[in-house]
Amino acid sequence: MIKRLLGLLLLILHNPSPAQQIADTTFNPPIAQPAYPTARGPVVLLDEAHFNFHTTTGRYRPFAQLLRRDGYVVQASTSRFDKKSLQQGKILVIANALAEINSEGSWALPNPSAFADDEIAVLRDLGARWRRPVIDRRSHASLITFTGSAFQVDGSVQSLLVLDSSQRLLLPETAWQFTAKTPRLSAVGWLQGATLKFGKGRIAAFGEAAMFSAQLSGPNRQPMGMNSPQATQNYRFLLNVMHWLSGLPEQ
Repeated sequence: MIKRLLGLLLLILHNPSPAQQIADTTFNPPIAQPAYPTARGPVVLLDEAHFNFHTTTGRYRPFAQLLRRDGYVVQASTSRFDKKSLQQGKILVIANALAEINSEGSWALPNPSAFADDEIAVLRDLGARWRRPVIDRRSHASLITFTGSAFQVDGSVQSLLVLDSSQRLLLPETAWQFTAKTPRLSAVGWLQGATLKFGKGRIAAFGEAAMFSAQLSGPNRQPMGMNSPQATQNYRFLLNVMHWLSGLPEQ
């Protein structure tokens, strides 16, 4: 029997300045009851084949460490997407994939896709049942994101992070280059997080990747991500999302 992906966690680029950000390898939040015995959970593939800004040994090392402590087996996916490479895992995480031109420092819009057409096609073949999205009913979680992008989705989705009138969207001609003339529009109703049914699979999509990292940013090594003092619920939310993608029953 051909194994199929169970779910997809898609995280979108938030910042192109890697020299100012390093992983906080001391981040070690409590997990009272891991979802799986050590190294017995689903295999999670973290894409590293598309000039990714975050990797298992780089700025997403705390992400990988957290999931491993919850029992997942986290592996780098270093090959372009095809049926053979995707059969190696149950959950695929795509964090900050870039087109080659972006990796070389060119950010003039519109940006090309990081993925070839055949890679996009093979990702459509997810093999999971659709279930309700995960929200931690045991606590009133407060989540923090760190700038990032916003998106809209056609069709039926479950919104998780919805922007409101306190946020504005900036539309620069070159990514991350803002001036007083940069067009702006209301962010009301735009999303930074959602789950949706796509074919046979489950997808959790977020317009911001740093919220699931734990980084030290800038010359003062400011905590940014799950290690931020204001983001104490982010790691718990990440685990809940992974549990939902894994098909675990609600607790």
